[in-house]
Amino acid sequence: MITYEAAYDTLERELTPALPVRTRAREVHLIVKENGVWQDRKAYRLGTRNTPEITPAPPRQPRRPHAHTTPAPH
Repeated sequence: MITYEAAYDTLERELTPALPVRTRAREVHLIVKENGVWQDRKAYRLGTRNTPEITPAPPRQPRRPHAHTTPAPH
Protein backbone atom coordinates (compact mmCIF):
# COMPACT_ATOMS: atom_id res chain seq x y z
CA MET A 1 0.00 0.00 0.00
CA ILE A 2 1.35 3.43 -0.97
CA THR A 3 0.95 6.12 1.68
CA TYR A 4 0.08 9.73 0.91
CA GLU A 5 3.54 10.74 2.10
CA ALA A 6 5.29 8.32 -0.26
CA ALA A 7 3.09 9.41 -3.19
CA TYR A 8 3.75 13.08 -2.39
CA ASP A 9 7.50 12.50 -2.17
CA THR A 10 7.52 10.72 -5.54
CA LEU A 11 5.42 13.43 -7.18
CA GLU A 12 7.60 16.17 -5.71
CA ARG A 13 10.80 14.46 -6.90
CA GLU A 14 9.44 14.04 -10.45
CA LEU A 15 7.95 17.53 -10.84
CA THR A 16 10.53 19.73 -9.11
CA PRO A 17 12.91 19.90 -12.11
CA ALA A 18 10.07 21.22 -14.32
CA LEU A 19 8.92 23.94 -11.91
CA PRO A 20 8.04 26.75 -11.91
CA VAL A 21 5.88 26.72 -15.02
CA ARG A 22 5.76 30.13 -16.69
CA THR A 23 2.96 30.85 -19.13
CA ARG A 24 0.33 33.41 -20.04
CA ALA A 25 -3.41 32.96 -19.86
CA ARG A 26 -5.82 34.69 -22.23
CA GLU A 27 -8.92 33.77 -20.29
CA VAL A 28 -10.16 31.98 -17.19
CA HIS A 29 -13.30 29.90 -16.85
CA LEU A 30 -15.80 29.73 -14.03
CA ILE A 31 -16.66 26.05 -13.64
CA VAL A 32 -19.52 25.02 -11.34
CA LYS A 33 -20.91 21.71 -10.19
CA GLU A 34 -24.66 21.37 -10.65
CA ASN A 35 -26.57 18.15 -10.06
CA GLY A 36 -23.30 16.26 -9.72
CA VAL A 37 -21.96 17.46 -13.09
CA TRP A 38 -19.18 20.01 -13.65
CA GLN A 39 -20.15 22.66 -16.20
CA ASP A 40 -18.27 25.52 -17.83
CA ARG A 41 -20.43 28.48 -16.70
CA LYS A 42 -18.62 31.54 -18.04
CA ALA A 43 -15.32 32.61 -19.59
CA TYR A 44 -13.53 35.83 -18.61
CA ARG A 45 -11.03 37.33 -21.05
CA LEU A 46 -7.79 38.58 -19.52
CA GLY A 47 -5.51 41.39 -20.60
CA THR A 48 -8.06 43.57 -22.36
CA ARG A 49 -7.96 47.34 -22.04
CA ASN A 50 -10.62 47.31 -19.33
CA THR A 51 -8.96 44.57 -17.31
CA PRO A 52 -6.53 45.82 -14.64
CA GLU A 53 -3.18 44.06 -14.44
CA ILE A 54 -2.87 41.58 -11.60
CA THR A 55 0.40 41.22 -9.74
CA PRO A 56 1.01 37.53 -8.98
CA ALA A 57 1.50 36.49 -5.38
CA PRO A 58 4.96 35.23 -4.41
CA PRO A 59 5.37 31.44 -4.65
CA ARG A 60 4.53 29.42 -1.53
CA GLN A 61 5.93 26.15 -0.32
CA PRO A 62 3.46 23.29 -0.96
CA ARG A 63 1.82 21.82 2.11
CA ARG A 64 2.44 18.17 2.79
CA PRO A 65 -0.72 16.15 3.40
CA HIS A 66 -1.08 14.47 6.76
CA ALA A 67 -0.75 10.69 6.75
CA HIS A 68 -4.12 10.29 8.44
CA THR A 69 -6.15 12.43 6.03
CA THR A 70 -8.49 10.83 3.57
CA PRO A 71 -9.65 12.32 0.30
CA ALA A 72 -13.00 14.11 0.36
CA PRO A 73 -15.85 12.22 -1.30
CA HIS A 74 -16.74 13.48 -4.79
